[in-house]
Amino acid sequence: MRSTEQRMQLLDTLIRAAAPLNLPVVSVRGTAAATAAICRLVHEKQPEWGSGKSVVAWQHPFIENLKLSEALAADHIPLHPAETDATRTEMRMRVVESFVGVTAADHCLADTATLVLTSGPGRPRTVSLVPSIHVAVISLDQIIADLTELYAMLKQAASAGPVELSNCLTLITGPSKTADIELNMVHGAHGPREMHIIVLIP
Repeated sequence: MRSTEQRMQLLDTLIRAAAPLNLPVVSVRGTAAATAAICRLVHEKQPEWGSGKSVVAWQHPFIENLKLSEALAADHIPLHPAETDATRTEMRMRVVESFVGVTAADHCLADTATLVLTSGPGRPRTVSLVPSIHVAVISLDQIIADLTELYAMLKQAASAGPVELSNCLTLITGPSKTADIELNMVHGAHGPREMHIIVLIP
C-alpha cells in the first residue's frame, strides 16, 4: 500500500510525462469539482462538425456519481449514457453524434501517462476512440508506476482465482496523432484530437 505522499509523487510524475504529449492532467478534490471541470471543457470546446453539442459517457458507478446529466441539462446539452440495453445501432449513433466521450479507467501508468481501460457492458471502447475529445476520470489510487507494475497486478489477479474476461483491454497514451505526412504532427488522425485526465484527490 502506498502512502498519500507516495501517490502524490506518482501524480507529479504523471503530470510531467503528460506535458509533452499534449495531454492535460487536472487534479480536483471531490466529485462536484470533477463535474465542474468536465462541464467547463464542454462549454469551451466546439464540435469538429455540426453546431450541436452532445456528450456520451460510460455507464459506470464512478461516472454516474458525477451527475453529469443534470449539470449539462442546465445548458441544454444532452448526455447519452452507454446503456447496456441499447441496441448496437443506437449505441453507435449516440457515440458518433457526441463530440465528447467520458470514461473511467482501471489504472493510469505514471511514467508514460498511459490509461488502462477495460471495456465491457456499458463501457464500450468506442466512447474513448470515436468522439473528438476523450475525458477520463480517475482516482488518485488508480495511478501506478509503470507497465511492470500493471503486469504484476494482472498476474496476481489471475493467480488469485477465476478472472472475468473483458472484451478488450485498451492502453491509451495521449490524443491520436501522426506525423506521416511531411513530418508535420497532426492530432486526431485516427481517434480523439484531444484527451484530458481528471484525477480525483480524496
